[in-house]
Amino acid sequence: MSAIDTISPKGAQEPICSLFGLCGGCAFQDLSPGDYRRMKKNFVVAALRAKGLNVPVADVWPLPAHSRRRATFEYRAGMVGFHENKSHNIVAVDVCPVLTPAFNDFLPMLRQLAACISGAGDVSVLMTDAGADVAFHPTAFPSPKGKAKKKPANLCVAVLQDLMTLCQSAKIARLSYDNQLLYQSVTLPFPPDCFMQPSVAGQEKLTALVLEAVKDCPRVLDLFCGIGTFTIPLAQASHTVLGADITDTAIESLQKAGVSAVVRDLFRQPFAAAELGAYDAVVLDPARAGAKAQCAALASSTVLTVVMVSCNPITMAADLATLTAGGYRILSVQPVDQFIYTKHLECVCILKKM
Repeated sequence: MSAIDTISPKGAQEPICSLFGLCGGCAFQDLSPGDYRRMKKNFVVAALRAKGLNVPVADVWPLPAHSRRRATFEYRAGMVGFHENKSHNIVAVDVCPVLTPAFNDFLPMLRQLAACISGAGDVSVLMTDAGADVAFHPTAFPSPKGKAKKKPANLCVAVLQDLMTLCQSAKIARLSYDNQLLYQSVTLPFPPDCFMQPSVAGQEKLTALVLEAVKDCPRVLDLFCGIGTFTIPLAQASHTVLGADITDTAIESLQKAGVSAVVRDLFRQPFAAAELGAYDAVVLDPARAGAKAQCAALASSTVLTVVMVSCNPITMAADLATLTAGGYRILSVQPVDQFIYTKHLECVCILKKM
C-alpha cells in the first residue's frame, strides 16, 4: 500500500478535509487513489506528447498527508487562510491535513500574529527544526489614479512590543514584516522567505535522484540553485560544484557555507556553450517559467549529462524538446508529488548527450 492509499482509509472518494470544495488549496481529494496517481502522471505525459516527446514516464512518487512544511496564506483583519475556490474571499483555516503536525500546532499563533499586525496581505511560513520562519508581506494601499501604490506604514512601537511578546512565548525562529527583520531567536543558514522545497521527504527524494544521476560526473554546474538544495549535497558528495542563481541573498548564504556560487541572471546571461564545456554534468531547477535561453545554450554544448528538475510540465516539455533537438536523449522522467491534491508536481528528468 502506497502513502497516497493510506491518506483516504474510509473510502476511495471521501475527502480528508471538511473544507474541500470551499477552500481553493486542494483540487483532487475526491478522486480515488489510483485515479489520482494516474491523473497526475497524465499531466506529464500530455505535456511531453504535445511537444512530440513520446517517452516513458515513471509512476508518480507519492507523499503522505501531513508532510508539507511550507505554505503561503492570505491574512485580513486577523483572519488567516487560503483563497476560497475561484474567489478572492479568504477561507479561515484552523487545521489543514496537508500540513505537518507542528505546522498545524502553529496556526493559532499565526492568527495571533496576524491580528496584532492587522491590515491585509500574505504571510509565508516555513517550519524549521528551530521553529517557524514567518514573513508577512502587507498589501500596498491604493493611491490616486496614475500614481504608484503607497507602501504600508511602519508598525508602531506598541505593535512591535506585542509582536516581540508573542514571538518569545512561542517557538518562532524568525519574523519579518515587509522585508524587515523584526525578531530572530536563532541564526538560520538561509535568508528570510527564501524558496525551499515544500516537504522534507520530497526534497530528499529529489536530491537522491540528482545525486544518483551525476554520481560519475566529477564537475557539476548547478543552475537556478537557490539556497543550495542540490549544490550543498553535491559538494558534500565530493563533486566539484558551482552554483548559480539570480538571488544574491541565496548565493551569499551558500558562499558563507563555503560552497562555490555566483550571482547570475540565467535568463539574460545563460552559461554559453564554451563555459558549459568545463563541466561533466549540469543540474538545472528553474522556476515555473522554465529555462529557455539556458537550454538553447546547453543544446549546443558538449555536456554529457543534464538533470532537469521542474515544477511545470508545460515549460519542462518545451525545454526538453530544445535539448533533444540538440542531441540529448531522455533516459527517465520521474514525477514526485510534492504538492499533494493540487495540479502541481515536480519532475526529475535525466538526459544524456548521444
